[in-house]
Amino acid sequence: MNEKKSSKRERSFIYKPFIVPTITIAQNNKITIEQAYQLLSYSTDEVTFESESGTVQVIGEALTITLLYEEQMVMEGVIREVRFLSS
Repeated sequence: MNEKKSSKRERSFIYKPFIVPTITIAQNNKITIEQAYQLLSYSTDEVTFESESGTVQVIGEALTITLLYEEQMVMEGVIREVRFLSS
């Protein structure tokens, strides 16, 4: 007897959660970034960080990082603009 081999291919999917930062702005003087990010550059008028979803730039005046942990960053100062540069 001839047995037919199944032509079905099994597919396996590897689930990798897409982690995007949570950005919270309080008025125009405090911004909190939570989740995965990497700080790329810092000055008193510009802070740039990268996450899985792209590069984010915060532009303002007298920006100060008041809290810096692995999963959270808080900045204070006059926040003028938040730019999402790439995805």
